[in-house]
Amino acid sequence: MYRRVISLTIGLVLLVGCGTQSSSETIKTELQSVKSSAATAHMVADALVGGRVPEAYAKDTLQSAQDDLKGSIAKLAPLPEVKAASPSGGTGLEQLQRLQATVTQIYDAAQKGGAVALPPLIQQLATEEDDLSQFAKQMGIEQ
Repeated sequence: MYRRVISLTIGLVLLVGCGTQSSSETIKTELQSVKSSAATAHMVADALVGGRVPEAYAKDTLQSAQDDLKGSIAKLAPLPEVKAASPSGGTGLEQLQRLQATVTQIYDAAQKGGAVALPPLIQQLATEEDDLSQFAKQMGIEQ
């Protein structure tokens, strides 16, 4: 009986320990995902302005980038490290939300066929990508 209790206890500890990610692992994984989504949105918006991609492709890709950002930010939002101050002002979470809002504005402009409206938004996104890199460095994540 005693052996059985110990075996079950060890099994539960291993199960719980293997099923969770530390907050630093979550931050690293999700910030990499955010950076990738932002870079994708940036690249597609540039290509759309230059006429190098069809509008339908750009819209679909920007929608995917938005969805990916939303998911990553939802995973990052509850973490105390992300709620801390960021180098560009405000909190890391606010910075992520600004980036998400810019990608949404880019998507909305693409939806309306407004490639003319994209260059200032692309520049804004580039600034937010730089801020995100600084935030990642602050978190101890070299990317």
